[in-house]
Amino acid sequence: MSSAVCNLVRDLAALFATGLAIKLLDDYLDRDETFNSRPVLATILDRGTVAYAILSYALAAELRPSWALTLFLASYGCGMLGDSPWRLPTCLPAWGETWLVIMLGILATGWQQMISSTAFILGVQLIDDAFDLAEDRHALRSNLAAKWGRAETSLAGIGFVLISLLMDLRKTLLGLTVLPAVLYVARAPWVKEAGKS
Repeated sequence: MSSAVCNLVRDLAALFATGLAIKLLDDYLDRDETFNSRPVLATILDRGTVAYAILSYALAAELRPSWALTLFLASYGCGMLGDSPWRLPTCLPAWGETWLVIMLGILATGWQQMISSTAFILGVQLIDDAFDLAEDRHALRSNLAAKWGRAETSLAGIGFVLISLLMDLRKTLLGLTVLPAVLYVARAPWVKEAGKS
């Protein structure tokens, strides 16, 4: 295999492993708020979810350290948007901890790497909120589309993805490429199919 193909496979694997780690933790934290009967991998793994998420992140960190770190920190920070009344163990409000992890990412990897990852994650989250507005109305989790409006949230999400594309074309395009695979694996549709047979 040529060097270019090896690098492409490495980058795709790193992004997939990072995305899966983030999705597993997100689904695990939201397990009490899920009203959908479809099986998800975090439900199947149960208490082992966190261990598998750490394993997936460790693999990503070995393959592409700066991408794994900044995407994970961006997901951590963006995941608390809309939950500003929370007082966290750091004694900071949620928005304060968001800024803290973004600054840590900038110090560790540089501003361009961290900001492009934050723009990518924020864009994907906003678009997801717009799509999931009806479902999230019956859940406890925050949905920014409920506050801003579906059209406004969608446009903001697209805008952030475009910013990410301008700042880091490769990471963003490959991230968008592996995103459907991450969502498919995290949804574990094969379990439902196996149960029917």
